[in-house]
Order: sequence, then structure tokens, then C-alpha cells
Amino acid sequence: MKPIPLSSFDPWDHVYVLAGSQLHVVVAAGIGRIVHLGLPGQPNLLHADAAESGEVPAPDEYRPWQNHGGDWLWPVARERWAETAGSDWPPPQFLAETAWSGNAWKSDDDALHSQMIHDYPAPLSVRVIRQVTVAPNQARVSVFQRIERTAPSTLPVCLLQHSRILDPDYAVLPTDPLSRFDRRIRLLLGSVTETTVRRFGRTVWIRPPGTLDVKLGTDSQQHWAGAVKSGVMIVAQAVPDSTAGVYPDRGCRAEVYFNSGLGYAEIETLSVEARLRVGQEIENTVHLTVHRLPEAQPLSETAAWVDAHLFPAEVPENGEE
Repeated sequence: MKPIPLSSFDPWDHVYVLAGSQLHVVVAAGIGRIVHLGLPGQPNLLHADAAESGEVPAPDEYRPWQNHGGDWLWPVARERWAETAGSDWPPPQFLAETAWSGNAWKSDDDALHSQMIHDYPAPLSVRVIRQVTVAPNQARVSVFQRIERTAPSTLPVCLLQHSRILDPDYAVLPTDPLSRFDRRIRLLLGSVTETTVRRFGRTVWIRPPGTLDVKLGTDSQQHWAGAVKSGVMIVAQAVPDSTAGVYPDRGCRAEVYFNSGLGYAEIETLSVEARLRVGQEIENTVHLTVHRLPEAQPLSETAAWVDAHLFPAEVPENGEE
């Protein structure tokens, strides 16, 4: 194991640069986020607000929530925020910006790692661990996430992961034929039209909605959300543990949110909610993969490519290939 030192990556200071052969990742461990994810030599696929960049709280410093962007985790579902803060926005005080601790290293198999740890105060009372691993020869970064209860609390926890993408052409959600939602998708915010949402095969494709914000969710057991930008697709797919429970937002496993005013979309994965006792934990792994899409083809053909590459092959009932 070889330690990776802190370095700079404009406009960020005090970050860990995990530069694999297929994917470059920058971790701002002090705020618990990935702030850069992209193919080598290519622009950042994540939206990390330059106005907020480089600002890491000092130890024990409290700051109101800052809209850093990038890829991050909230350990409690938004529908629970109003129970403690009276509103579901902005984030409540116990989710405010305080410093995370972290380190980074290269393992013997050439994989690159960074671990981030943060203790949230009451009423949440949990420790959160995020461990980022960049595969040495794949365009994939895996984020292991764990929440452990550190003191008594009745507030349930949830692994609510976000990846914020700047100006995507589309966001994508898988659908499930056994979905409990009307038309296999759930509208969580705003409104949609036939031009905003298009359906192809097993996926729903959402265009930026113009002047309105919109959020949709899926209960598909494929458990992923994606975004397409300039011929590249980034996918966030969660691999849950065996914790029993109910998914937030009436059963959503993945969601997409478009903020039209600020010009970004968020692809999100969710875990079940869990009411943990002291010492109990919930965990999952989210794989962020980057795919180069076939060039210059109709959206229906791109959707067919996604069906073929991002869904498991169907095996006939007799078991033959």
C-alpha cells in the first residue's frame, strides 16, 4: 500500500487526485465529496460550483450548508428533514458543512482509494464512511458507503447518493414491468410533457425541462440512474446490502432531478430507510461508470444500445443461452 499525498486540482486545494488509466477522479475529502470525474484529458462530467470550490471548513468549524455539487451522500431522506427543521429545504443544521477526515492510497493491484469519515450530531447521531475506489483499467469508480448509529436516535437513516451533472442532454431511468407506479415512473416534482419524457424499451429519457424544475423516480430493481452529455453516459448504480425496509418517496430506488435555473441535473440512488440502534449499520456500494455512446444516431437507437449494455441478458426459462 502506497499513500497518496494531498495535492491541488484547479480550483481545488487539499484534494486527492486518483488518476487511473481510464478515469480521473478528484476527491475533496474535507467536504466528503468527489469533485471531478472524467475521462483522461476530458472535461469534468460533474458540476462542482466554482464559486464554492476550494472552501473546506476548519476542524470544529460550523458553516451553513454550501452548494458544492459534485458527488456526495446525505444520510437521511429529504422527506424526514421537515420533521426536525420544519422544512425540506435548505438542509437542516445537523447536515451543515463541517470538516470530514480522510486519506488516500494506492493498493498492490494498482487500484486507487480514498476514504472519508464524518460524524453527524444529534438528532441524527451517526458516523458516515465513504470509500472511493478507482479501478486500474476500467472507466469505473466504486463508492462504498456505510452509516453507523453512534448514539440513541429515532430518526431513520438512508444512503441518499447524488451525482450532479452540468447541462446534460438527457437523464435516463430504467423501468420495471412490475412497477407499482403509474406508467412505471413517479413524478416527484414539477410536470412533464410528451416532449420532456420519452419512453424507449426499458428506459425513460428525460430532456432538460426549460424553465421548470422536475424530478422523477423509478422503483426498478436495476437500481440505477444515468445522464448523457456530448456522447458520453455516466451511470450511478447501487448494490444494496440485505437490510430490510422501505425505500423513500413511496418506493423509489433511483431518481433524477433537473434544476433548470442553475443548468444541472442530479442522478440519485437511494437505499431503504433503517431505524438503527446504537452500533447497528447500513451500507451499500454505488458504481459510477462512464460509457462512450455510439456517435450520430437517433435517440431510439441510443436507447436500444443502453438496453443491450446496461440490462442483464435475459435467460430463457429452460436455462439455455
